[in-house]
Amino acid sequence: MDPVNCNTFSQWWHAAKSNAVYAEAYGEYGSPQDLWENSKTCAHMFWLLRAIGYTNGPKLRLFAAACANRHKGLFGPAALWAVHIARRFAGGRVTDEELDAARAAVEKEKTERLTALADDWRGQMYRDAVYYAESSACHTLALFTDDPVWDAKEAAEAACHFAPSGKWEAKELRRRITWGEIAPLVAARFTDA
Repeated sequence: MDPVNCNTFSQWWHAAKSNAVYAEAYGEYGSPQDLWENSKTCAHMFWLLRAIGYTNGPKLRLFAAACANRHKGLFGPAALWAVHIARRFAGGRVTDEELDAARAAVEKEKTERLTALADDWRGQMYRDAVYYAESSACHTLALFTDDPVWDAKEAAEAACHFAPSGKWEAKELRRRITWGEIAPLVAARFTDA
């Protein structure tokens, strides 16, 4: 069954789990609130946000920036600027032109840095760390599409690539988007919520 066509949380959860590669590793949840408050990874939380049609782009962008900032020691100057611009954009203090310029700069920097690191003595793990850190910075600037939840998920996954438990990210997402904020959307989406 396609999760989109489910009217109850229990049907949706069963369908979503069956479509997920790692669903068996994440456990069971008896209700949407149980999922939101007890998930140890933000993957299922993002599934829920998408299912209920959550669209608060500024909150999701700030979440993505917080995730990316955890690895700012690996950033080049353009990536640092990109995360700064993403925060300002979430507050409505950046023009589309500034956003586009920051996005172009961080993409260029990522390409140049990875080329320069091709023979770096620190090896593939370091190059991978730089790639994922710079990618998380890129994703903070991408949150203007039709699916801001997906963009935030991508930023979080890139940022936690080398800390795959995702516990910090789940806690941060709960801090920024409370159950009280999404409960009305859940009630409107699922008949058993």
